[in-house]
Amino acid sequence: MGFIESDRLTDGYAGGWLLDGGWRFAPGLTAIVEGSRHRLTQDVGFFDTQVTYDTIAAGIRLRFGRDGLVPYVQILGGSSRIAISSRMTTPVVAVGEDSAVHTALQLGGGLETPLGGPATLRVGLDYRRVLADVTLDQLRFSTAVVFR
Repeated sequence: MGFIESDRLTDGYAGGWLLDGGWRFAPGLTAIVEGSRHRLTQDVGFFDTQVTYDTIAAGIRLRFGRDGLVPYVQILGGSSRIAISSRMTTPVVAVGEDSAVHTALQLGGGLETPLGGPATLRVGLDYRRVLADVTLDQLRFSTAVVFR
């Protein structure tokens, strides 16, 4: 589960999900692929505007330690699809939509702590820069249960 805040497009935090998988190829170093979707609907006068961020990215995650509270950092690059839909119902019904795919770079980190067995709790904060016509800066706060 994650929340993303984006300057210029949304007022508030868009809730969503993320899913990642990785391949550990050295102690503490993992190649990862991540997919995520965050969506926010907001009322803008006569319009209801919905902004959706779909992102797929790949990169590396470096973990510092093996037991207890383990910090990590990660860097990813990929694509982010931003879709905007506006709807008006009064005085007439009107719908407008736009969608575009842009390059995204993401840098972040966080902490992992064991829950028991193969499960780990991960809490993270990421900075994502989407390279569109106007650069979009996004902050994402996420929590996840990790199975190893």
